[in-house]
Amino acid sequence: MRYRITQCWSVTKVIYKVLLVVAILCLNLGIIQAKDKELILFYSSASPFSTSNQVNLPDLLTQQIPQLSQFSMVRSVDIESFTVAQLETILNNSQQCAITLGEKSLKTILSTRPKKRIFSLMVAKYELDKLIQLYTRFGIELSGIYQEQSFVRQLNLVRAINPEAKHIAIALGLKTRYWLDEYQALSDEYSLQLIFNLFNLQSNLPLFVEKINAEKTFLLVVNDPDVYSPLQLQSILVSSYNRQIPIIGNKLSDSENAALASVYTPNELLASEVSQKIDSFCKAIKIAAPNFSDNYQVMINPAIAQSLNYSSLDNKILKSKMKLLEPRIKEVQ
Repeated sequence: MRYRITQCWSVTKVIYKVLLVVAILCLNLGIIQAKDKELILFYSSASPFSTSNQVNLPDLLTQQIPQLSQFSMVRSVDIESFTVAQLETILNNSQQCAITLGEKSLKTILSTRPKKRIFSLMVAKYELDKLIQLYTRFGIELSGIYQEQSFVRQLNLVRAINPEAKHIAIALGLKTRYWLDEYQALSDEYSLQLIFNLFNLQSNLPLFVEKINAEKTFLLVVNDPDVYSPLQLQSILVSSYNRQIPIIGNKLSDSENAALASVYTPNELLASEVSQKIDSFCKAIKIAAPNFSDNYQVMINPAIAQSLNYSSLDNKILKSKMKLLEPRIKEVQ
């Protein structure tokens, strides 16, 4: 009897050892996911990522990523507190990828020639696309979610506000004029005539708006600070009122400055989306191209709505109408 018990115990120990070896192999191969990884989040305290209407984005990412991904914690690193050499060391000691918030932190991290994948947030489309093209030649893997919402969703918002709209107007700067053909094609798809102006540094946005004579026209904001800075947007409020030309934004700040309505991604929705996508970004054999956020809301400026006779607009109703329009066309990225 004692021999049988000893024999059984020996077999049991062998089985435990085999299972332990299999578990270790599975962990190493990624078959079983262990939540013991730290993700680095680089940001600049000189660039705020919250407003009076939104929760701070770094805080949201720190809370949500451990709940929805393989990473057990997020370490927020303020680039203003470290030298470039120190940031390089932090990045090299991190996992296979990192997140950057804003243009300044992205460019600072890229200057270290990182060997990790970088997921960018809160950077304009024109800037992120340019940096990807530049740094791909160095073997740096970079993608992310654009700061603004898409031109197509702005068009959908125009149609939701006024199905009888006939014209849309845009001003494109030196950084964004390369999208003119795409904007023209998309406007044609929506049966809207495109009125455009290619700006240089001496161009005048209020003068452009004053010269628009077409009826039922909407002015669409492009995420180009050389043309549509907060100061420039505020400078066309009078022109917009005089010509009865509503402005449609693609960021929350556009409605805070001059737009009748804007389609934008709240920080809460952006943090949730990043938390769900970061695993696949870090582990994919080939990373996907950057994209606009899948999630959005509509913001209406009530004072501007009142002055333009759109006081009955409701953001939830507008979003519902936009959802019905979305299957109509697949946007060219």
